[in-house]
Amino acid sequence: MVKLSRRDGRFRLKAGTAALHEKTEALFWSAEGFENVAAYQRFLDAMRAAHERFGRAAAARLPHAPGLSDEPALIDALRRDGAARPDPEVAPPRRSADAAWGAAYALRGSALGAAMILRSPSLRPAWPRAYLEASAQQARNGAVKRFFAAMEAAQPDWDEAARGAEAVFALIHDIGAAAPSRDAALSLDAAPARDAAPACDAAPARDAALSRNAAPSRDAAPSCEAAPSSRTTIARSDPAPSPQAAPR
Repeated sequence: MVKLSRRDGRFRLKAGTAALHEKTEALFWSAEGFENVAAYQRFLDAMRAAHERFGRAAAARLPHAPGLSDEPALIDALRRDGAARPDPEVAPPRRSADAAWGAAYALRGSALGAAMILRSPSLRPAWPRAYLEASAQQARNGAVKRFFAAMEAAQPDWDEAARGAEAVFALIHDIGAAAPSRDAALSLDAAPARDAAPACDAAPARDAALSRNAAPSRDAAPSCEAAPSSRTTIARSDPAPSPQAAPR
């Protein structure tokens, strides 16, 4: 980590965490944007973990910092988008106010990137975007700019702030680097959901092993006259209130 001068402020903070930030971003986002829905799902999962683990703590530690009161709304948007509930075993964040400034800095930076992601053609129309819209709104309404000004005025210990920011990037990196689970990789633009009816001409599954003269299963696929729903969504992973349907 680059040693940061108190005089240089957030621009040195940016430089000191740039390598890890860029390495982390590359796990989700390329020059062409999101490679597929699994990459977008991992992005949402990672951001929910970061906001729940570090955003909440920073908002509690810095109650008067601009923009941090929006943390509950951002987490709720991620939940509605289908982001997975984070692992409760992840280590708690650093407790100092200086580290909280750094963690909040890392998360506020995502608001600046959200508007760019919303303009990307790689973001398919069917994919949920409540978090991106809520995050981008922080940049549009000036909350991010006010946060940066407040951080500069507070003059935290920039080395400790950098450690706080790096902890956020490290958590996001670890989630992005992990192989997506089968439940998280339900495609919005590829294969139908697991509970969708199979195509009428689809070959039977190898493990079905239904005898020709056995009685049909109660949960057998519906007849060909019953057309399956074409709507799919990213799978939810926690029993929160009914999810918001993904826009078509």
